[in-house]
Amino acid sequence: MTRSRPYSEPPNQPEFLLDRNLGKTVPTRLVELGWRIHLIAEEFPDDAQDIPDEAWIAYGPEHGWHPLCKDGRIKTRAHERQPLVDEAGVLFYLDNQQLPIAEMVRRIHGGEG
Repeated sequence: MTRSRPYSEPPNQPEFLLDRNLGKTVPTRLVELGWRIHLIAEEFPDDAQDIPDEAWIAYGPEHGWHPLCKDGRIKTRAHERQPLVDEAGVLFYLDNQQLPIAEMVRRIHGGEG
């Protein structure tokens, strides 16, 4: 029997769009753990410095990706949440901006970071 994909990559594995506020090490470690990610800095010019949150948040679901950040305040901002409503999207976030990298990875991945 032949397989079109390696065992480690299940079909229809979710993809995520990571905000720059997660740094560079967190995405690297998630990729090492098998995550499929896209970096906001790779999708928008100038590291997305001039892109409002609602624009990058909308961009994720428009491409079938789930936005992931560490800005829990977004949940209190209707204009930033609206793209998720419009696109029936889901935003994942860490609600503690002071976590060490290993703890961020552990909480996102759900195991050892």
